Amino acid sequence: MHRKMCFYLDEVDRILQGKIQYPISCEIDLSNKCQNRCTFCMFRNYLEKFRVVLNYEIYQKTIARLNKLGVRSITFTGGGEPLTYPKFEDAVLDAQKLRFEVGLVTNGIDLDRYASLVPSFRFIRVSLDAVTESTYLKIKGQPLFRKVKKNIELILKNRKTTTIGISFVVCQENQHEIEKAKVLAKDLKVDYIQFKPAFRRNLNRIKETNKTIITKRYKVSSTLPCAIAGLVGIIGADANVYFCCQKRGEDKYRLGNLQTESFERIWARRNDVNPDIKECSTCRYMNYAKGYKKFSQDKYQFLRHKHFL
Repeated sequence: MHRKMCFYLDEVDRILQGKIQYPISCEIDLSNKCQNRCTFCMFRNYLEKFRVVLNYEIYQKTIARLNKLGVRSITFTGGGEPLTYPKFEDAVLDAQKLRFEVGLVTNGIDLDRYASLVPSFRFIRVSLDAVTESTYLKIKGQPLFRKVKKNIELILKNRKTTTIGISFVVCQENQHEIEKAKVLAKDLKVDYIQFKPAFRRNLNRIKETNKTIITKRYKVSSTLPCAIAGLVGIIGADANVYFCCQKRGEDKYRLGNLQTESFERIWARRNDVNPDIKECSTCRYMNYAKGYKKFSQDKYQFLRHKHFL
């Protein structure tokens, strides 16, 4: 994950200098509705309070603007479950027409309804988080493990070049299934399985390979991750733009609402936010911060000359 930062050293520099840098990628929550009630869901209270879907006209206007601002990719994620969005197919095709690279993070329950759309995505990651029906039920509150597994098998048949993986959020209820999860991923023939902790914990006992990805949660030690988060736009189903992915639903980190303002005007406020890192016990962007520091070292300085071959 951290290696991606070698492509965006200059963009991070601009953010650190206080300049406006529009996102490289945007995460869009089409819906705050979800069929599951995952025990580890960090947005559970927010989703239950605001069960809304993104206004389709606002979505269309926004992605058209993002395209002109140079945003290169869109990930449909949550928030809630993207496939519950009433106009999901239209939303995907709209993004495709604008030549965005499109990704999907899903619980996989309704993937059979959209199997024909699979080739439209650069990647699809299914949040499986279990190896058995009983564990799935404990974590998600739904007896749908077999259905999701069948849907994964279905989209694997329908893909062309789409990367398809599964994620396994390690928590108390499923930690005994880690080794079995790697076997399941191999049997399904997905491209990778991603392990990440529900909370801050040590995943060193899991061996990382080219098909087993370990995504750790690091304790926040500086504001560098806050700057790097500026490469990713976060648009909620409530049409609010948030400072970072972990602050969805928090008024303090709401930059503005797309119903009343343009994305550019909202994004300009980002530099005025001074987050208190004491409020963030761990941070997803710490992975990228480590990458930025590494690739800014003397022996990697040639990466800043990427346009000279």
